[in-house]
Amino acid sequence: MITLGSEQEWRGGKTAVALGTFDGVHRGHQRLIQRAVEAAHRQGLSAVVSTFDVHPLSVLCPEKAPLLLNDNLQKSEIMARMGVDALIYNRFTREFAASPPEAYIERMVRALHPAYVVAGYNYSFGAKGAGNAALLEKMQEQMGYRLLITEPVRIGGRPVSSTWVRESLAQGDLRQTEELLGRPYDLLGQVIDGKHMGRKLGFPTANLRLPQGRALPLNGVYVAELKIEGQNEFLPAVLNQGRHPTLPQGGATIEVHVLNYHGNLYGRRVWVRYRKFLRPERAFDSVQALSAQLERDKQAAQAFFEP
Repeated sequence: MITLGSEQEWRGGKTAVALGTFDGVHRGHQRLIQRAVEAAHRQGLSAVVSTFDVHPLSVLCPEKAPLLLNDNLQKSEIMARMGVDALIYNRFTREFAASPPEAYIERMVRALHPAYVVAGYNYSFGAKGAGNAALLEKMQEQMGYRLLITEPVRIGGRPVSSTWVRESLAQGDLRQTEELLGRPYDLLGQVIDGKHMGRKLGFPTANLRLPQGRALPLNGVYVAELKIEGQNEFLPAVLNQGRHPTLPQGGATIEVHVLNYHGNLYGRRVWVRYRKFLRPERAFDSVQALSAQLERDKQAAQAFFEP
């Protein structure tokens, strides 16, 4: 899949275009993207996703901007696996947001030549969010595309949304988070030099900085999986997220102990999946008590992955 900076950089032919912000690429987003991919495959078109380089609220109302569920690289990886041919990140500015919604449609059509446009039932765009599904439908004959509106995916009667995913994550409910996303919650980071306390305790860890602006579950200990970028296999692991109150030097981090792994991960980029919450973060009376608990955490993780 190719990733482009703007619609104007597209040099391909006719397309099926999915429109949206796609924070989290949850199950509702996946249904929408899959409709574009299916339409493209039926007609021999390119499947294109057109989105923004940042969350719109981070520009329009920064104090209300949500914590993000994934970064742009993660979006690219997820959509590539879904069969998307090109992912376009339009630069979102106040000027871009202030353009009339009709101009937004005309610009998109000139650049991407869509035979199909796929959008969610509640998609809004253009100045003051005045553009909506009704306007996309009204302009489809004039602009030469066919509009496909996607209804929400519902679980227990509630529409799946990025807001609901963030709520579940903040509550530490990984089971519901995974149900809403259709996959485990994950993040991508680079392994940095840490305090080396885990190694001294017999539990060497890959240390990652807490990503800024990202939604994270509650601090605590989790069953997890780690995949080294460029490799296919996820390795079973135990993850500790927080300030490590027993040995509190330094700031908050994410530390991942990969079970039965002896390689050096320093400097490598890794994907980390949160699979199951084990316990909250807590202070122990001694290093020995902490070490004994880490061994119990390791055994719990091993049991999780046993067939």
